Amino acid sequence: MSNQEPHNPNKTTEDAAVEKRRRFIKGAGVAAPVILTLSSPSVFGNTLCGSELISGNVSNVGAGSCTTGYSPIYWKDISSWPSPYSNSTNCTATDGSKWNDGNAFLATSLVTGSVSEIRTMRAILCSTDPADTLKQDFIAALLNAANATTYPLQVADVKAIQAGTQAVPGYTSIPATSAQVIAYLPTTWV
Repeated sequence: MSNQEPHNPNKTTEDAAVEKRRRFIKGAGVAAPVILTLSSPSVFGNTLCGSELISGNVSNVGAGSCTTGYSPIYWKDISSWPSPYSNSTNCTATDGSKWNDGNAFLATSLVTGSVSEIRTMRAILCSTDPADTLKQDFIAALLNAANATTYPLQVADVKAIQAGTQAVPGYTSIPATSAQVIAYLPTTWV
């Protein structure tokens, strides 16, 4: 006696096709998440350059010459800032670059509305008020752009986004929204 079924060539062909399809689906089900994860820019730890985002060429992430910058916390605690910006001696001092001293940002903009900001940039960085998060992000981006020529944004870009005349990389709306700025800028620093 045999435990095998009688040989049926049609059934063997059907079984083979079904088995082949099952293996394909099973393989695709396992491979797809892995491939999608590996293609994610965050896995590689690289920052997308502004030009990569604007052109939509994100297939070769990190091949450009982008350098990540530093967070607002870093700039608050460091004593020397890149020229032409000067850090105040402490968080409450009135010396140092002000938000709208001509070298930094417009007095009225996306960030401040119609109210002029008179604090120093260091005082803003020292603030624990959540309402200052957007300003802190802009200050960090400005200092990063002034500090490194390979930062994803140039000083003029940071100022233009803040002034409402340029879109945030990866977005198209002008002026940029606060949410877009807060979503993008922290991706440019460590």
